[in-house]
Amino acid sequence: MKTKGKLAGRSLFINCATDQAKIALFSDGKIIAKKIIESRSELSDKLLVEINQLAEKHHFYFESIRVFSGPGSYTGLRVGITTANFLAWSLKIPIYKADAGGNIISEKKDYILPIYLQDPHITKPKST
Repeated sequence: MKTKGKLAGRSLFINCATDQAKIALFSDGKIIAKKIIESRSELSDKLLVEINQLAEKHHFYFESIRVFSGPGSYTGLRVGITTANFLAWSLKIPIYKADAGGNIISEKKDYILPIYLQDPHITKPKST
């Protein structure tokens, strides 16, 4: 697998698999900025805002997306991977599966699927 072309350029990395969501900006394979988002309960409200603020602060545009697909938290992965897939689709840029540190571990994908630690614990509806 060629890696030079994948490491070149500017990419956003998203890892929401744990209680501390991480986003980072990569340029030519090196991290130039990163942010940890502590609030898991509000991740869906904060993730895009934090990505936008980090990108604006560093005058950064994305040429690709890197996302950690798990294993990890059901809700965190769902929010992080959905955000990554949407950004890649809407910006018409490639998306790659990455390890927990942001290193690319796959060829370009159309979308990324999550790897959960376990099946979701969804409560049964209350009977009326």
